[in-house]
Amino acid sequence: MSASQPLPASAQTGRTVPIQAGGGAPSSNSAHKRLETLSPSVIKHLNQIFHNIDTTKTGLSKEEASRFLRETQHDSDPSSADTHPLSKDSNGFDDFLAYMASETSNALGAPKSHNLTYPLSNYYISSSHNTYLTGNQLYSESTSDAYRNVLLRGCRCLEIDVWDGDDSSSSDSSDSEKSQKESAYKTRLKSKLDKAKTKVGRSPRKPAPMPASGAPVATVPEEFSLPTPWTTSSSSNRAEPRVLHGYTLTKEVSFREVCHAIRDSAFVTSDLPIIVSLEVHAGIEQQEIMVEIMNHAWKGMLVDTQGFEAQDVDQLPSPDSLRHKILVKVKGTAPKIENNGTSEETRGDSKEPENTVQAVRTTSSTEDERAPGQQKKKKTKIIQSLSQFGIYTKSFHFKHFNQPGKSIMADALADRKTEAELPTHVFSLSEKKVADVHETDPKTLFEHNRQFMMRAYPSGMRVTSSNLEPTFLWRQGIQMVALNWQRWDRGMMLNEGMFAGEFGWVLKPEGFRGQKDKTTQIQRRSLSLTIEVLAAQQLPLPTGMEEKHAAKLRPYVKGSLHTGEPEVISKIAAGKDDGQEEAVKRRTKTRTGVNPDFEGEKLHFANIPNVVEELAFVR
Repeated sequence: MSASQPLPASAQTGRTVPIQAGGGAPSSNSAHKRLETLSPSVIKHLNQIFHNIDTTKTGLSKEEASRFLRETQHDSDPSSADTHPLSKDSNGFDDFLAYMASETSNALGAPKSHNLTYPLSNYYISSSHNTYLTGNQLYSESTSDAYRNVLLRGCRCLEIDVWDGDDSSSSDSSDSEKSQKESAYKTRLKSKLDKAKTKVGRSPRKPAPMPASGAPVATVPEEFSLPTPWTTSSSSNRAEPRVLHGYTLTKEVSFREVCHAIRDSAFVTSDLPIIVSLEVHAGIEQQEIMVEIMNHAWKGMLVDTQGFEAQDVDQLPSPDSLRHKILVKVKGTAPKIENNGTSEETRGDSKEPENTVQAVRTTSSTEDERAPGQQKKKKTKIIQSLSQFGIYTKSFHFKHFNQPGKSIMADALADRKTEAELPTHVFSLSEKKVADVHETDPKTLFEHNRQFMMRAYPSGMRVTSSNLEPTFLWRQGIQMVALNWQRWDRGMMLNEGMFAGEFGWVLKPEGFRGQKDKTTQIQRRSLSLTIEVLAAQQLPLPTGMEEKHAAKLRPYVKGSLHTGEPEVISKIAAGKDDGQEEAVKRRTKTRTGVNPDFEGEKLHFANIPNVVEELAFVR
């Protein structure tokens, strides 16, 4: 293996860069990275480039360097920056190498300065599904570290599934009945799980789930036991709500610990708002504890509800106006309608606290697609004090776009005829449901998402935590495309591409926005793209390959162009596991070693039709 050449002293500084990508923050941080060395194959190509632009052969003048940066690199003019590597009156090859190794030449480039004053529905939001999990959907660990991990990677929409810390407030069954049901359920789930494990074992092409930072890799437990009640020393042994994937063997983490993790990491990488999507399966008493914990942990971060009236909201606020704020997506409450047509506040049974005034029965957004072995999830009542957290992100169960809006928030609906016309509503749809709606009424789906919020999540059949195809969903205008961040796959790579350097909020392209841009046409065009591959250096060896065998490495570069074309719909409708589009693919010849020379081989993508450039990605 050829030795790499050290760079000039001016280029030998750098910063540690996070290695976990997926949410945009790692790409943003990599803009500050400097290379310490360059391999001979890389230097060979850089030397050729330098001599091609050094027309006088006496070094680059300031004017030549400025022209190269503007016309070739699309970079800023160095004439006003004395610290720029090419700011001298005469720049030699060492200066050129220092520039190419510096953060200034980063290929990603600085993101555009987006307007953050549009309503929330005009942005794509970097989103996570079942954020608490570290591995698969059936038996992996849950941890608060997973929330820290995704927030530091750029995520701005989290999910928390909340369950009782004990069974006292959520079940009418006796202890013996519950014991019998649990025993029968464990037997059924173990049988389903064994089948799922066998299926996972036949899929070597899929990488193993990647655990959250600091979290252990989940293994299949020897004994299949249901989670035990969660208590904390700070609450005098009072059972508190837990976070886990219900009706599975996933291990739990306390709701309090999750809220603290969100508080500590929410605004480290960005001050733009985050959305916490609550799936509430806890009983009345435990919901009261949730309210207490959220008010304490997120004090000063929650949107002020004082004087808020949903009927006064004509449009959503902007991300810019909600900096350092946590929005909560939660189901709404409803008054109980008596036979005489009058409204009466709904009360629970004798176990409910007296100050609980309103509640609505609701189900999980994932009920329509349960994983193998999962029981149908029991409906849960949402209390008024918890529902009040849903200021601008009130969750509604989706049936169709014309579903009447008489039961929930009747005052807010006022003269609006449907829930889909309420500015603060959010619909959550599975990937398959989105595909079904797109098949039957694509125009209404798209028009809804211009003005209002929607969240899409992976099918419950993705037990290995594989990911859906985000580009297709983004093309439908869906703001929150929730992905499994513990899995590093194509979906997460595309998510990194969408949010690279964007702090979790990306303004939709023209034609996808509502309000003042509603009549703007979508800009579609044919795309021709050529990528010239020069060389690579210091490629990491595959797991298990020793350094002495590095010369046997056979690397190549493969490029895939993803445009989100609707052929993915047929796959989802057919129940195929990947649900991915057939990307346009190109690849180089295979080379050798960890510092391969690709000799300027080109990857051509010619005349690709119907491309929305902001929603097209090269992977």
